[in-house]
Amino acid sequence: DTTDDWGMQTRIQEEIKNNDAGDVELEGRCPSRQSIVSILASFIIPKDFAKSLDEFGTPSQSKLAVGAFLDFMAKYVMQGVIRANKSEIFLILSRMTDRFVNAKDPVNRQIAQSQIIDLLSALS
Repeated sequence: DTTDDWGMQTRIQEEIKNNDAGDVELEGRCPSRQSIVSILASFIIPKDFAKSLDEFGTPSQSKLAVGAFLDFMAKYVMQGVIRANKSEIFLILSRMTDRFVNAKDPVNRQIAQSQIIDLLSALS
């Protein structure tokens, strides 16, 4: 019945408007963006990351995957699309500060510093 479909669409649109990040599960049909990121984080960043290095591959392979995922998370946390817990924010900040410390030229240091400030601003 098209009336029921229209009613459901209207209700979903209202839920999305009322939710600042659009983090809504659509009647169980598809996961929210936050749910997808949380699921990925549970695979990519296990609770005990140090122990997982032995189980899931070489440290360099795992570090590359975690680093790429942290960059992905940082981008969308700064945009306000997703949220991250304290330990994930700590890992993101650690990665960003490593970039700042390891940057050799002033331009890259400035970019890294700017990203740290942008993240901290987004969290406040």
